[in-house]
Formats: sequence, C-alpha cells, structure tokens
Amino acid sequence: MKLQSVANEASPQHAARAIEQEQAQDPFNQRPKQPGVLRKRVDAARTDGTLNIAALGLKEIPEEVMNIYDFDANAASSVAWGEVVDLNKFLAADNELQMLPDELFPDVDPEVVASDDEAKGPQFGGVEVMDLHGNMLRSVPAGLRWMERLTILNLVCRGSYEVQRHVADL
Repeated sequence: MKLQSVANEASPQHAARAIEQEQAQDPFNQRPKQPGVLRKRVDAARTDGTLNIAALGLKEIPEEVMNIYDFDANAASSVAWGEVVDLNKFLAADNELQMLPDELFPDVDPEVVASDDEAKGPQFGGVEVMDLHGNMLRSVPAGLRWMERLTILNLVCRGSYEVQRHVADL
C-alpha cells in the first residue's frame, strides 16, 4: 500500500502540479533558480574578491549585490566584517539584464568622494574585470568612466549596438 502512494506522488500529474505551484510563487521568474545560490556567491565574493552571479537568470541586479558591503550583525551571512575584501571581478554574464542601475556605478569623481565624508562613492571602484556578456543591456551607467582599475570589460550582448556606442562616449 505504501508503494502505491509513493508511485502516485511521482506521477506526471503530480510533477505538473508541483511546477504550476512553483510558477505561481514566482510568476515573473525573477528569483534565482536555486535557493541559496545567490547568498553563497555574495558571501564568497566578500572574502575572495570575485562576485560570480553569472547564469542565474537575473533580470535585475539583486539587492544582496547592491548592498554587498553593508554590514548587518543580524544577517544570515557567515562572513565576519574583518574578512571582507574589495571586489576585483564582477561576473554577471548570461543573465537577462537589460540595464545596470546607476547606483551600482555612480557617476561621481572618486577624489570628490574622498574629500567629502558624507558622499557615497562607487563601492565597486576596485573592479578590474567585468564580464556582462550574454545579457540584453541597452545602456550602461555613466559612472563606468571612473573605473580606473578596470582593464577587462566584456559587453558582448544581444542587441548591443547602443551599449557599444554608449561606452565609446565614456
């Protein structure tokens, strides 16, 4: 009798219902495909300097990335504030990003920020490698022009003519 109930749960109808329920919880398919993957990658980036959020099906840059350096003692992160290093690689390839928020790379001169204690400067100013290929970017933040350490920028995107023109203007 127990084998029968297990067989019924594994039926194609049961699988279809499970998929429908999952789609109902995330109708616009904006969550990462595997729960916890994003949190693990952000935590790893805090200690090794490489943020790899590639191929997660992201339509926008998640809040966890935008606030990667915000310290919260009550957060679920396993990284102590003393272990945090500057990001030097930003890998967000093969997602569905159409834009990068200006807050990610603000158009602010780092020298002005250094002299003003209240100003919020670019949190990713130490990035040397940025890979955004395989997205659907239409433009990039003007703040990329202040990325003095950036040596590799991969923006090969679907329909990237406007992005290439915009980068040339920087």
